[in-house]
Amino acid sequence: GITPIHVACGNGHLEVVKLLIENEADVKAATKNGITPIYVACQNGHLEVVKLLTENEADVNATRSNGFTPIFIA
Repeated sequence: GITPIHVACGNGHLEVVKLLIENEADVKAATKNGITPIYVACQNGHLEVVKLLTENEADVNATRSNGFTPIFIA
């Protein structure tokens, strides 16, 4: 399901995302439809959040159930 890091990424809260990562939030967490934190950050145009996620091993090629990737949606 949706996790706090999904919400923070989707809203562009960079400092909150940093705090969550420092406290071991899973940057690769996916919903049952394959939505990852980097996907929602890309979808909402939060480039600094995307950069932070990629620096922390988020998968830019993770595919959603509809076949879309974060790069596609950006």
